Amino acid sequence: SGFTKLWAGRQGSAKTLSRLLWDPNIGAIAAPLLHKFLPTALVVLLKDEGADAMLRVFDKESETPELIWDSEMRMELRTAVGEQLDKCFENRQANGGGGGKFDLPPQFHVKYKKLEDELYIGGVYVRLFLKEPTFNLRDSGGFLEMSLIRWMQELEKLTVD
Repeated sequence: SGFTKLWAGRQGSAKTLSRLLWDPNIGAIAAPLLHKFLPTALVVLLKDEGADAMLRVFDKESETPELIWDSEMRMELRTAVGEQLDKCFENRQANGGGGGKFDLPPQFHVKYKKLEDELYIGGVYVRLFLKEPTFNLRDSGGFLEMSLIRWMQELEKLTVD
């Protein structure tokens, strides 16, 4: 693939993204855009702990209640980014190589096969949390709140049917 594995280049890019996430004017735009490509835990890690910490986790295999990430998923990300870059370059060529505007399709997000059947509530993969209930969640209150909301939604479905 045409992606660099050089630490310095990746680190510089990640630092820039981290700064954008903290920028009061751009962070509200950057975070949802990154979520289209990366699992929530990686975006949170990038913002809260910085580029180096995120890259160390990004390069490893992980299966915790907050993050499922492995080499297959990294390949799916590379493929999705490559496809979008190809579309961007095609768009630029169609506009005479100039600065034609490119937008991601509104419903675009990387579809990770490994996450398709996972129940994900409040930043937590429920299956893995049930396997490891003592895991120290980043936002246990948020998980509880979202679990209760989901529970109420499921109860409503049962009473409506």
